[in-house]
Amino acid sequence: MYQEGPASLVTTRLIKRVQMIIKAVNTFKVIHDPHKLQRLIYEEEEKEGHKYVVDRRSVARILDKLVADGLVRIMKIKLEGYGRLKMLQFIVHPSVTAEDSLIKSAIEQAKMKLPIITKESIKRENRLMKHLGSPTPTSFDLGTYNSVCTIQKMLKFPISCGTVQYTV
Repeated sequence: MYQEGPASLVTTRLIKRVQMIIKAVNTFKVIHDPHKLQRLIYEEEEKEGHKYVVDRRSVARILDKLVADGLVRIMKIKLEGYGRLKMLQFIVHPSVTAEDSLIKSAIEQAKMKLPIITKESIKRENRLMKHLGSPTPTSFDLGTYNSVCTIQKMLKFPISCGTVQYTV
């Protein structure tokens, strides 16, 4: 796993961190986020009285070495939907596959957190678009905000915003 010689520095703390990660992966089989491993290592080292905190890069380097040795696997899953992109990263035991129930349930939970588009929200957006499609200004004021552009930013619709400002 680690090379011996003057170029590598293997400390007892590094070995303890590796052991903690392997123990956590063997216990839980699926860890939903590398940040949870970082927090686990931090809590253990805080109990031991260390004053320095492990950073995410150190955890990433340890994970890379463990993946290279085949002791853990990292599953990266990309969820796309409703104009959003969410990246999921699971640290798993080598025996866990993508069809495992723990992975599937974690993916379903992440899907639930993405914004939901319902028939009512589509109807509401369509009514708003019809209303804004041919704006009839009730008052003209150069000092007010451009309501069409503001609504465009909120709804992320491609509405062309001109130089004329309307108060609707």
